This record gives sequence, structure tokens and C-alpha cells, in this order.
Amino acid sequence: MRGHLGRYGTFRRTFEDPIVGGNRAAADRLGQRVRPFLLRRRKEEVARDLPEKVEMPPEWVELTEEQRALYVAIQEQDAQPLRESLARGTQVGLPTVLSVLTRLKQVCDHPALITGQTEPLGGRSEKFDLVLDRLDEILAREEQVVVFSHFLKTLDLIQAAIEEREVAWVRLDGSVPTDERQRRIDRFNDRGAQVALCSLRAVGHGVNLTAANHVVHVDRWWNPAVEDQATDRVHRIGQARTVFVHRILTVDTLEEKIAVLQERKRGLSDRIMGASAQGAMGWTREELLELLQPLE
Repeated sequence: MRGHLGRYGTFRRTFEDPIVGGNRAAADRLGQRVRPFLLRRRKEEVARDLPEKVEMPPEWVELTEEQRALYVAIQEQDAQPLRESLARGTQVGLPTVLSVLTRLKQVCDHPALITGQTEPLGGRSEKFDLVLDRLDEILAREEQVVVFSHFLKTLDLIQAAIEEREVAWVRLDGSVPTDERQRRIDRFNDRGAQVALCSLRAVGHGVNLTAANHVVHVDRWWNPAVEDQATDRVHRIGQARTVFVHRILTVDTLEEKIAVLQERKRGLSDRIMGASAQGAMGWTREELLELLQPLE
């Protein structure tokens, strides 16, 4: 019910900050307030017989010189004016902020997302190279993998590299018609392809990719619940094997800051209602300032 928990500022003072600080009573009070509106049970309660899901420790890489130059340029030209406006308390539209943050995230994936120069692919992004290394290891074991990114250009680059390896793949993104989408899902689950390249937001509830036992998240979404729901396309009823979840992050960048904020917010959600019930993430002015901070 809209307004049930008041304005976000009040909610943060009354519930979020105390709960993050370990106040169990505040967590209990909030749980009582929202429990009548929780209609879905958590997946752990519905399917306790699922095989294990192993969240592999994040693998950290560094920016290449090309990436660092692009990252610094975007911060100086675009992020710094936003930081100054936010610090003054000036109203800044969220789309403007997200546009800058998105470009910084694209740099972390591969410089080609900014420059448009796709040759050569290798050697320009440690993250991209490590993603391919992990795919090679999985494919060498004749296992299947689902790769998630919310950048179609990133999927394009990975697709090009996979084609060079002559590996069978399917792609699921928002451009795929419904009938063709199901044919591709069936092909993957029938082991007609080893790799499924998926747009993070295009693979929703009801999609079954349980032929895979590996998930690779190339980049981080703002809301960790969205990543969890994507992983659940593989780790769900019908899965017979342990599922391994891989994340590759770029150190000392926006990605590291997102990871820290995600864990803070995920912890808040888990203490109240479980991550599966978590809605869209809101970002405070202080958090946006943190995300926009320059490289050290």
C-alpha cells in the first residue's frame, strides 16, 4: 500500500539505519508492518530440496590503461559537475545521474562499449579476458553456462569471441520474439548449445535454463534482487546439479562501490523479508555521491 511506511527519509531514520546498525527490535517492527503484504514465500521455503548454489568469491581485476583513461575522462567531464551539484543540494534528475554511472560501468566491461572500436577484442579489458577464460574452463568440462549482462554491446562482444571458438550458443534478449525465444530455450535445455547469452532484464519469471550449472554475471545491476532472480532461472526446480555463480568485478571503480552498497541493502532486506521480496532499490544523495567519487 503506497505510503504505508511513510516517506523514505522517515523510513530511513526509523527503520533502515537502526536495522543496518544491528537493532533487532526495529527489524521486528518493520517485519510486522510489511508481513500482511507478503504473498509469496521465499524460494528456500518452497523448494528445500534444490541442489546447492555456490556463490563463488568475486574475482577482482584492474582497469587497463585504455579503460583508465576513458574512466577518468568521464569522471572529469561528467561526474564531477554532478558531484558538485549534489553536494550543494541542487536537484539533479535521476536519468542524468544514471547516464553517467552507466557509462562508467560500460568502461569496466570493455572500452569498445564507449569507443566503438572492436578490434582487437583481447588485451583491452582484464574483465573481458577473464570472462572468456572462465567460459573456456566450463566448456572444456562439457558443462553449460548462462552469461548475464545488462549491456547488449557486451553480449555482442562475448558472442563474437564465442563464434571464433566455434561454440554453439543461444541468445535471449528483448529483441527475440516470444515463439523464437522458447525455441532457443528448448534448444539450450536439449544441449543443442553450451552457452546462453542473456540480457539481465529480458529473462524473467517462468524461464527455465536448468541445463546449465554455471552462471556468470559480467556486470552488476543496481538491485541485487534482480541478479538473484536471474540466477534463479538456473537454480530452480528441475535443477539436478550444484550451481556455481561467478562474478568478475573491477577494483577501485564504481563496481566495487556498488558491491558494497548492494550488500548493505541486501542485508537490510534479508533481515526484514528475504531478498526475493525486495523491491526496487532507492539511492540516497549520499550514496550517489559515493558512486560518483573519482579514482584514487
